[in-house]
Amino acid sequence: MRYLISLDAARALKNEEKFSRSNTKVKVGKDLDGVKETILYLYDNPIAGVKKGELYIKTSTWFTATTKDRLNTVLEEFEYPFIIIQRRGVWYFALSEDIKINYSEFEKGKVPEHPYYSGRVWIKADDVLAKLQEMARCS
Repeated sequence: MRYLISLDAARALKNEEKFSRSNTKVKVGKDLDGVKETILYLYDNPIAGVKKGELYIKTSTWFTATTKDRLNTVLEEFEYPFIIIQRRGVWYFALSEDIKINYSEFEKGKVPEHPYYSGRVWIKADDVLAKLQEMARCS
């Protein structure tokens, strides 16, 4: 059941459509500048967003199996080649078991806050992909 909710929510996010089921919602609206944004919420906490065609993700400090499932399904729906894995309680963005980045370290200053998401730390999926691809080339 969890995966079906994740899949339907990820498709709604990609298609910029409203969605609501169980603990998951996708809302479509505009930011303070009038720019369209679509945000996926888990228990009223934003965990993924699309603005100007770019995907942003975050945990909202909830490192749970459901959060990881929702985010991985979003990454798959948007055709990103990396996933979020967990090893000994630590989350990583990973292309493979050998090519991975600690999620918290990546979040802490390697990616600036996006100006449209006032005060909330979002990670741009394209930035994660670029870093993982750079690591793959160097290995």
